[in-house]
Amino acid sequence: MVVSEKFVLPLAQLTKFICWIVTFYILDMRIRMSEAVYFAATPFLYFIIAVAELGVGLAALFPREESWNWTLIVVIFSIVLGLAPLLQLLGGSLPDEQVSILGLIAELISLTEIFVLRDKRIIKRYNVRF
Repeated sequence: MVVSEKFVLPLAQLTKFICWIVTFYILDMRIRMSEAVYFAATPFLYFIIAVAELGVGLAALFPREESWNWTLIVVIFSIVLGLAPLLQLLGGSLPDEQVSILGLIAELISLTEIFVLRDKRIIKRYNVRF
């Protein structure tokens, strides 16, 4: 069964977006919740975020109509920022808040790439070139 890129990438983005929202909620509620709940939930969310982010980066490796310049930007940001939560799981020293900020930067880049620049009508209408 062949799954369309138009389905996979937005699904990965939606997954990451929901995970980052929940992660921020957990970080905000950390003071009020038990440490056991915090340390049980956060690694699971980081793992989902890392897998989704790396999946978007790997999917962007396949050539499309857009130029390779933009594809390489997406690959670099998705893979590097996708590694941030994965490294955190493996005992990284970044504070959780900094990992979440990296995640929001990744979201802005990825959402722009998927929902704006991939729309052929916008690319043709405004003559966007990279």
